[in-house]
Amino acid sequence: MKKFFFIVCLYLFTVAVFGQDFLGYSKSNYSGVYGLKIQPASIVDSRLGFDLNLIGVDISLNNNYIGLNSKAFLKNFSFADGFTDTTSDFKSTYLSEANNNDLRKVLFNTTILGPSFMISHKDKWAFAVTSGVRSTMNINKVDPNFAKLLYEGFDYSNLFNLNLQSNEFNFQTMTWAEFGLTLGGKLYDNGKHFLKGAVTTKYLKGINAAYFEVDNYDFLVYKQDSLQFQDVTLNYGHSQINPDPTNPNFQNLPSINSFSDAMNFVNRAAKPSFGFDFGVVYEFRPKYKDYYYYMDGDSNRVRYDKNKYKLKLGLSLLDFGKINFNTGALSHKYTIVAKDLSFNRFKGLSQPEDYDSVLTSLFNGTSPGANFKMRLPTALSLQIDYRITQSLYLNVSPFLAFKTNGIGVNSLSRITFTPRFEHKYIDIELPLSYTGNKDLTFGASLRFWILLIGSNDLAGLLFPSNRQTGFNTYVAVKIPFNKKIPRDKDKDGVSNKKDECKKDPGPWASLGCPDKDGDGIVDENDECPTEPGEAKFNGCPDTDEDGIADKDDDCPEEAGVEEFNGCPDTDEDGVQDSEDDCPDEPGLVEFNGCPDGDEDGVPDKDDDCPEEAGTIEHNGCPEDLCYKGMSDEEAFEFALSEYPEKLVDTLHFRVQIGAYSKPPKKGHFSNLKGVGKIEEVKESGLTKYMTGDNFESISAVYASLQDVKGQGVKDAFIVFYFGDERLSLREGLNILCKGLRERE
Repeated sequence: MKKFFFIVCLYLFTVAVFGQDFLGYSKSNYSGVYGLKIQPASIVDSRLGFDLNLIGVDISLNNNYIGLNSKAFLKNFSFADGFTDTTSDFKSTYLSEANNNDLRKVLFNTTILGPSFMISHKDKWAFAVTSGVRSTMNINKVDPNFAKLLYEGFDYSNLFNLNLQSNEFNFQTMTWAEFGLTLGGKLYDNGKHFLKGAVTTKYLKGINAAYFEVDNYDFLVYKQDSLQFQDVTLNYGHSQINPDPTNPNFQNLPSINSFSDAMNFVNRAAKPSFGFDFGVVYEFRPKYKDYYYYMDGDSNRVRYDKNKYKLKLGLSLLDFGKINFNTGALSHKYTIVAKDLSFNRFKGLSQPEDYDSVLTSLFNGTSPGANFKMRLPTALSLQIDYRITQSLYLNVSPFLAFKTNGIGVNSLSRITFTPRFEHKYIDIELPLSYTGNKDLTFGASLRFWILLIGSNDLAGLLFPSNRQTGFNTYVAVKIPFNKKIPRDKDKDGVSNKKDECKKDPGPWASLGCPDKDGDGIVDENDECPTEPGEAKFNGCPDTDEDGIADKDDDCPEEAGVEEFNGCPDTDEDGVQDSEDDCPDEPGLVEFNGCPDGDEDGVPDKDDDCPEEAGTIEHNGCPEDLCYKGMSDEEAFEFALSEYPEKLVDTLHFRVQIGAYSKPPKKGHFSNLKGVGKIEEVKESGLTKYMTGDNFESISAVYASLQDVKGQGVKDAFIVFYFGDERLSLREGLNILCKGLRERE
């Protein structure tokens, strides 16, 4: 019964290496440092900018031989007689054996993730510093008949006198501390295709280790307390515990009362070693442009708080390395040929050194070297992650545990299908796994902000069965800091940090303050908030660009001057064009902007003699003493009768016979006879034709005029010239009059 008690306890307190710590949660894009357990590159472009882990513990239970009916957890037990309940035999009621010929194995793993942190910068780079303690134990390749004998405490006559043969079975256990530094970064990015990678370098410090290997064994049990070895190689060892490496005594070891004592214990167990994790991740991002956004004037900002991939593929090599342990005194290798062994030789023994002493006395053994190396539980992991929505994902992760020759611990291979819901404050994963033990396990994990709880194997609790071969649970407390885009309270594309009007939307150009007309002057300071304008006019327009804002411009569509509130004064005479009767000629205010060239008080536009000072009564002409009260015709008749001969040398007369905008054909005036040479003169854009003679007296020119009219040119008339200056009729007659008076 005592042997049975030992077997049950071995089962209950053996923790299985499920192959992946924190199985469900480690796949999340919000897993932070826990993602390193499966993929070092997971921290690059993580949804967390910073992650601080306080503590995390993962504990598992599994084997491929003994099954426990989960109803046993509901019973009251008495330990007085080998773990039986009060109503029945515990073994027969709650335990069952696997009915197959698979080699039996028991696995052990405990992971404690200590204080750790991670920093992920945008999608560029990331690093993490981790600490933790791990403990792993394996019992592998146990022949099913030999396992049956162990289970029955060698009290199973059906297997007596039966040769038991196998290549090997082994036991390894190792506990170590590890301190990791992970460095990762973006390797390639063209928008649609994204590649990242990372390496974790782990400083390893072995705490303890032990191994027990049996190779090529051939033996039989011929009665309950005796067995016969035909051929077997036995090899076992452990890390140094006693300060004296040659002292096999496990008794009276130095006590551990301080951190210094603990470090002395660890330092004598193993030498510092290193291990590595390697990982790469590819992401297919067909809609990567959907994750650009506008903020603070930059339209190509990236949403680092969102997952951009549709499909993600990861490949990682984990726990690559060995720990170099110092060999303890109770380490030997034996080769046993044809030897009987009675279990009575071990009765009354309690200490490891006592068992070692008996074996040494029975068999010839050799001692190993001063050191031995324990291989880490190396594994290769593939992660396939498909995004259904921004929060729903499907993950398939094959996990291949390497089992190489030599001393070392190993994980358990498995393939896991995990649907999950993830959010910055909540994660829910439902991992379904098929393990290397040919078990189908169902688990769940839940993270609510800082607290994580989960299990890789809930089937026994949710669906009570007769064969519960595994149990797992994990819990963690961490403080995640999610990546996020700058806050923008009014949704105007200007971050709160830079927005000077956080409650009212506005463009980046005005630092988030409203600018309805888009002229760069915020409405609060814009005197014309609905019309685009200029800063120098406080946001008001100046359509005619005359330097006067339209709101103050009486003529907003015509460039003007400030003196007239933006209205023009083209001739710059101090009279605005709208009130200037002569807008193109500088004039006087009193004449509404018209000039008075001869300064006779009559504006030129009304002055019949604008270049000669006159009187208002005579329309600006000098007082007419010769022809007072006469019309032009009457004045001409008077001069013709009174002054028929030339009296002023500089005054002469001609007869104009025509004026044309286009010159007539040659010979047009060939019919005129006796009028002298006809001369062509260009004046005022017209071609004018005059008789060739300059007549010195008014009577002579009049006679010529009558001759021309007599030949058919009825509209011919007399033209007065004073020197080369052509005069009006009245001007010529006045000069003629004055000349005569001067001579007289």
